Amino acid sequence: YWSIRIDFESYYSAFPQKPYWVYKLTDDLSKLKPKRLPMTDIQIYDLFKKYFGYKKATKFKNSSSGLRAASQRGLINIFQSFARKIPINRLSKHDEFGLCLTHYAAIYNRPLIISSLIMVSIDVNTKQQIDYLAIGPMPLHYAARSGSLDTVSCLLASYANISFADNDGWAPIHHACYFDNVPVIKLLIRRQQELLEITTRSESRKTPILVAASAGSLEAVKCLIHLGANIAFHDENGYNVIHIAAHRNRTNIIDYFIQNEYSQLPTWKLLINMLASDKAQDRLASVKCLQLLTNQSKKFWSSILNAGGIEKLISIMRVYVQSLTKTSVEEVEEEISFNALSVICNLSDQVAVKQRLNEIKDLGSILIRILELSKNEDLHSRSAILIADVVSVDENNKSSFAQQGCLDRLMVLLDGEYEDLLVNAINALEILCKDNQNNQEYCAEKGIFQGFLTIMELNSDLIKSSVAAAISSLTFKNKKNQIIALNEGIFKPLIDLLKSRNMTVQLKVSMALEALAIRNQTTQDALLELDAATYMIRLLEDHSTINAYVEHGSSQKLISLNVELNSNEPDKILTFGIRNFFNPNFRHYLNTQIKSNMEDWSIIIREQAAMTLWTLAGAHKPQRKMIAEKIGISQIISMLISKSEKLQFVGAKCVVSLVFENLSNQNLILKENGIDPLIRLLKLEKSSDRVILAVVETIGALCVDIAHVNNERTQTELAEKGALTLLLKILENPPSKFIQIETAHAIACLILNRPNSEYLEKKLDIRLILSLLETNDLEMRLKAGSAITVLAYNNTENQYDIKVNGGISYDFYAVYFEKKNINPLLLCRACF
Repeated sequence: YWSIRIDFESYYSAFPQKPYWVYKLTDDLSKLKPKRLPMTDIQIYDLFKKYFGYKKATKFKNSSSGLRAASQRGLINIFQSFARKIPINRLSKHDEFGLCLTHYAAIYNRPLIISSLIMVSIDVNTKQQIDYLAIGPMPLHYAARSGSLDTVSCLLASYANISFADNDGWAPIHHACYFDNVPVIKLLIRRQQELLEITTRSESRKTPILVAASAGSLEAVKCLIHLGANIAFHDENGYNVIHIAAHRNRTNIIDYFIQNEYSQLPTWKLLINMLASDKAQDRLASVKCLQLLTNQSKKFWSSILNAGGIEKLISIMRVYVQSLTKTSVEEVEEEISFNALSVICNLSDQVAVKQRLNEIKDLGSILIRILELSKNEDLHSRSAILIADVVSVDENNKSSFAQQGCLDRLMVLLDGEYEDLLVNAINALEILCKDNQNNQEYCAEKGIFQGFLTIMELNSDLIKSSVAAAISSLTFKNKKNQIIALNEGIFKPLIDLLKSRNMTVQLKVSMALEALAIRNQTTQDALLELDAATYMIRLLEDHSTINAYVEHGSSQKLISLNVELNSNEPDKILTFGIRNFFNPNFRHYLNTQIKSNMEDWSIIIREQAAMTLWTLAGAHKPQRKMIAEKIGISQIISMLISKSEKLQFVGAKCVVSLVFENLSNQNLILKENGIDPLIRLLKLEKSSDRVILAVVETIGALCVDIAHVNNERTQTELAEKGALTLLLKILENPPSKFIQIETAHAIACLILNRPNSEYLEKKLDIRLILSLLETNDLEMRLKAGSAITVLAYNNTENQYDIKVNGGISYDFYAVYFEKKNINPLLLCRACF
């Protein structure tokens, strides 16, 4: 609302009052005053009891205490009753805090009390006493800082000193700006426009906008800018709004100026330039502010990058490393370095930032020297994060960092107990060793697996999952490390981690088991002996029924489970607050979100469990069949009908392992309706090449028993479901040559020992199948020869067509007899 003051005439309160009409009015009013008090003592006491309780009411019988309480609560009748009982000069008396009644009325916004005091000629410019000296704030100062708009208006109308500076050198406008009281700011500046740029009388000489910025009073800053304040003003220290906001960590102020982009105040340039200041406090303020900004939002990375912030932050680290080699480092310099490294870590998940960091040639040596020379674990932890990010952007960095001793320094960190440090060090080792055989074997030789055994005993799911991921990286396609891990006893503790209910741990351990088993019969046997397959099958089964848990589980369990599942977004779901937990709409939203997250996680874990199982199945048919039998036909069919490409692939490969030259299993798949999912996968346009290849191989295996004995039941069922038509389409337009050859073999199996005309609507293109023998890959040529074998078996029509269309010369086979490492079974089938 608007506050309007109307000036009449000059007024003098001393007797006789002027102007004359005031004197006459006052004289007549004095005759009308009642002889009795506004309230009796009993009424006052009852009212005090009502507002303050019995104990305080008794204390407030004392006039000084009663007046103060009445001033604070605005009890005008009680105030006037007490005021009539005591001399007027006692109304302006200061209490033990140096405050008088006018101050209390101003603080609590009691304009009626102020008016009553003015009526008895109490000075509105009374100062607070500090150490018995009247040098402190006036009532207007307290009203401005308290946001007491009515009182400010009353005091201004009574000629309170609007520009007086208190003992701190602050005028009322500075108090209003500091405490973000926008209506009071507007009222004061409308009263006196010069207040917009009035400076404090302290050494720094701050204007109101600088004071508001120092307090983080955003609305006050907006108001002052709207009223025309100079945003580029510098105080005596050379600081402007941005500098002061940075020193006080007022990121809301800085964010406002970033969004509005004032040309006279280039925010990013000012902040980044502070990083190169000679004053340590300026550098500290800048890095702290940048850290807060980058913690709050990821949107600032490009601005910091373009302003040259990355280079200046690295320069801080470079200076810090140099100081480590010379003398002891001051605490403030270490704090600056820690915050600078934290800012870089907040930004380094962006590809452009990683590339810029990669261009800094000495970055690796800086980070490694920090690991070597600094004793600050927080610096070690952030250095490990940055090492992982920089290495991930350029494969060459893996070798160069290792040559500088990075692996040794990171492995030393594994002796620590600080969880973040351990996790970040392990993650850095994981990235350094991923697909780098030299780094993998170096770490293994240095006894890293023994270190992991100790760390895995710690009660932290985060550490356990990180260790499992590192083991996966160290042993992936590295038989030497796989055997070292086996010999050092890593298998049993790793499998024991699968008992955890934490899904991240389960996922990472599954990945580690897959890496340990890849192309290594020795580790496969060891893992199977430790019953790893059973644990994987349990994961496969547990997470296939997770939707039922979501539907029927308690909401409280779902909350805790979601936080565990998706640690990056629990706040997104819990922003409604616990107070809304029993709100039906909230519960529905919660269950929907958690179900979605759990479904995603369940698919991921099932996929990994399936891939690990197939890795454990190895390359030998009996072992593959054993794994498929453990999984079970119902679970295999469930995998085939899932939306996951990995589950579809493993499911199809399991069917091949079960039904290969096994009539009973072929009929069992038929009985369990396993044909329909296979046909569906062939029809789907989005099926991947490897799924199509696995399904085609499965169809061929379903039709043939030992010694080329056909299975008429499966052949008939597949033909009726349209399998042959789909296979012929693939044969004519194959996604790849290998799929075309496998399709030819599947077609041959489907019509094995049956007249061609029974299933084929048109004559089979033998010329096309014979052309497959001309492929350059030897194994693919043998597979094509095997397809022709099945076509020719007991089928004179096809034998004749092969002969007519060019036949097969002995030279085709002779070349294989001279080769080594040829699959003898595949060669026999092609020759047969």
